[in-house]
Amino acid sequence: MGTKVIAVRVGEEPNHTDFTVHEKLICESSEFFKATLGRDWRESKERLVKLPSFEAKEFQIYVQWLYTGRLHVSAPGSGSTKSSADKSNITNGYTLGDFLQDTDYRDTLLE
Repeated sequence: MGTKVIAVRVGEEPNHTDFTVHEKLICESSEFFKATLGRDWRESKERLVKLPSFEAKEFQIYVQWLYTGRLHVSAPGSGSTKSSADKSNITNGYTLGDFLQDTDYRDTLLE
């Protein structure tokens, strides 16, 4: 994974959530991060990428998947409210995966 990390600020400020992620791991999975951090752009220099259009829960599921290779959501039938929330997280997660250009993550969500 390496020792270099980046900060990802998710949500609109001031109600955002910051995540710290290993740069090599996220760049190997996401074409968006690979392009953003691989150029001489402000995000690369500041080591901060902002994703104001997404929710922290969606990105948290993505980060957990990056590190574990598993989706951390409830199984179907484990409670209607929880199941509905997980369906929403999966749907929104697919949109996030599409934005991040992470084909493996999108495929995992579809499975």
